[in-house]
Amino acid sequence: MVSASIPKDLKTSNRKNVLKAFHNSGALSIADVSEKTNLSRQTVKKCIEYYIENGVIEEYGKGQSTSIGGKRPILYQLSSNLLLVSINLHHHDIVISLSDLHYNIISKWSSEYVNLKSMDHMFEIIKKGAIYILKACGDSKIIELCFSVPLGYSYDGKLTTATPFPLWPNSDYGRSIVEPLKQIFSDVQYFELLSDGYAAGSAVLYNNYALFAQDTTMTLYTSEGIGGALFRKGEPQNRNKNVVGAFGHIIVDVQDEELCSCGDRGCLESFCNIKRLQNLIKTKKNEYSESILSKIDINNINFFDVFDGSSKGDSFCRFVSKYYARMFAIAIRNAMVIAGPTHVVFQGVFGKADDVFKAEVINYINKFRYVECYGVLEIHYDTRELIAEEIIGSCYHMIKRFISNPERYLI
Repeated sequence: MVSASIPKDLKTSNRKNVLKAFHNSGALSIADVSEKTNLSRQTVKKCIEYYIENGVIEEYGKGQSTSIGGKRPILYQLSSNLLLVSINLHHHDIVISLSDLHYNIISKWSSEYVNLKSMDHMFEIIKKGAIYILKACGDSKIIELCFSVPLGYSYDGKLTTATPFPLWPNSDYGRSIVEPLKQIFSDVQYFELLSDGYAAGSAVLYNNYALFAQDTTMTLYTSEGIGGALFRKGEPQNRNKNVVGAFGHIIVDVQDEELCSCGDRGCLESFCNIKRLQNLIKTKKNEYSESILSKIDINNINFFDVFDGSSKGDSFCRFVSKYYARMFAIAIRNAMVIAGPTHVVFQGVFGKADDVFKAEVINYINKFRYVECYGVLEIHYDTRELIAEEIIGSCYHMIKRFISNPERYLI
């Protein structure tokens, strides 16, 4: 039997609804919040006063008066004194950023290119960036830190796999990925560990929640490695262990001879590295010599050069673009059987693929007989810079946590 909400429960629910109204909404008046929440203005006023008293909401200024005149309403927003730190680990660099609750980046630091030799080396680099970032903090309070990584880890945050870093010593495995951060960022309240694919994937919810939260969205993280994330109704699914998180290790060619860093052969990720692309081109010397790619040293060619040439009508570039489209289509078909996505979003390198690639992905997926009874499947391409999406996605995750459980952050 469901009981009616007692006053304390109702008060807590009202407060959370008021706080949710401020997420990604800018400055709002009491009337604005009342309209968004269907709560009375008096109730909204009491909730805002509660959060002002606890340092979560602040006055922003005054808005415009109505068409019939009257006093200009006071505007409120999430406190500018509450900050977030995101650390994004990549194969050859680390980016640290300081942001507010409005997704504004206050300070950003990059290690530039670096070969990380161990976990201790990684934390040494992070410590250098932390010194720079924390200078911009001033008297504000960092309430949470999110560390996104291309690593495998257990549910208690201990390292299990580090395929991008094959030289890391065995002694690193089983170590906590988060605990050393607590010493570097000693004043931070809460720490969260995410996969790089989940961090970037969360950005699509920020950019278009109405579209990507209505059913099942699969995001594909394409950079030096291939990963991704799966969201159902806007909620992440098993973010550290699932077929989408390991999307790059779906087998697309069982006869392939190259050994992947995961220990298997025929993985999508093996095909999508730059060296493999360049070796493919080297085996097609005659075609290459007639292509606009011949103006570029083979050892400097990347996927963006291929997409650019393909979009300009270069037949060899179009051959290469279609080749990689078919590889992704095979992997997507496998994911369709297991995960059942209704939306697939390419991010990163292949988020900027040309129209030939896009058409071939759809064409090859449609050859799969199961598609006839599959239902809706839409393919999207996120052309934003991947690091920007990682930062936004990390902030989105932290802000959602903040709004859903504000009491633990109260000052």
